[in-house]
Amino acid sequence: MSFSYIHEGTGQRARTLIFLPGWGFDGRVGRYGRWPDDVAVLAPTAFTHAGLLAELHDYLDSHGQGDIVLVGWSLGAHLAWHFARLHPHLINSLVLLAGRSSWPPADIAALKQQLAADPAAFMRDFYRKCFLGRRQLYASFVKELQDDYLERLGSAPLAAGLDYLAASAMHGQVPADLPTRVIHGGKDRIAPVAERPHLQGASHQVIEAAGHLLFAQPLSW
Repeated sequence: MSFSYIHEGTGQRARTLIFLPGWGFDGRVGRYGRWPDDVAVLAPTAFTHAGLLAELHDYLDSHGQGDIVLVGWSLGAHLAWHFARLHPHLINSLVLLAGRSSWPPADIAALKQQLAADPAAFMRDFYRKCFLGRRQLYASFVKELQDDYLERLGSAPLAAGLDYLAASAMHGQVPADLPTRVIHGGKDRIAPVAERPHLQGASHQVIEAAGHLLFAQPLSW
């Protein structure tokens, strides 16, 4: 399975948190999260979302145990929402971070055009915007991961991710008996707070001072 631990936790663990990252990232970005000691955090090792939900289903169907918290960030919020709608019985709770309710096709087309013009420059600017308000974490990301990301990321998974966002939307009622939280940053430059999803049956929280990198906040899980 293309998942690995990005946070082992210490002491006795009661919960497993599965972190689905956003567009242009793999699970390593989760290293910058504020994860509590009583959870173990699994995240995908691949940049592409293709096949990810099927692998997650197979893993949880055969190995899932205890308290499973599914956390999706940005594009990962759409993936997590999709998974929860299909397989709510495999998870215990759902947390959706910094997910835009939908992405208009015109916005996706503009992003594709900018990406094609200068991929490296576009992605560097995108990463900077993701880390706004987190200067030290951004410096760590640039030093530790950005060059590797730019070298390994291909145009195909990036385009596929944008196509997925163009076709996806988060709206409607949350699955019955599945505790669901929607958390957004008031200073998010990637997914503006006015465009956050409003899901019936979910709890909603806006952290006014936060940007896009919400998992770097000291949240409760």
